[in-house]
Amino acid sequence: MSDVPPPPPPSGHGSSAPDGDRYAGPRQQQPHYPQQELLPQEVKPGRSRLPLVIGLAVVLTLIAGAVVAWLLLRDDGEGTRAQYCDALEQLAPDDDLAAAVVSADASTLDQARNLADLAPGAVADDWKTLDDAVASMQSSSANVNPATLLTAYGALKNIVSDSNDHCGTAYRLPLGP
Repeated sequence: MSDVPPPPPPSGHGSSAPDGDRYAGPRQQQPHYPQQELLPQEVKPGRSRLPLVIGLAVVLTLIAGAVVAWLLLRDDGEGTRAQYCDALEQLAPDDDLAAAVVSADASTLDQARNLADLAPGAVADDWKTLDDAVASMQSSSANVNPATLLTAYGALKNIVSDSNDHCGTAYRLPLGP
């Protein structure tokens, strides 16, 4: 290390202030700090952030790819739509799904449960609701809860609407259009 002596104070006439203000007083010197001189072998290079940036870009790309693949590959049960429509037409071939559900025997209930397994996501919950309502009505046939009937009717209405729109059926409900 070498110490360089500070420069001598300015000599001259007039003001010592840089802007010419003679009442400012003498100008103060900035302290002089010694500078460290390193040999080229002693200089350590800074750490590069490029691997971190590349790693972050790879992770974000993988996450985006996973989200896109999930959106493209999910089918919401639509992969079994043709089987569902065929089973639905076998359950009620005379376009009267409500009568088939109301007059259900053991084999019809098994067909309905099979439909619930094949049902697309749009009506899967409605089939579960309908199955629960029929089971409730069968267990206590003398004391049927009106709320259960309304819930079952709403589920049946959604199932009929979906099958008419996507399966090409012409089911009608007794109390609806």
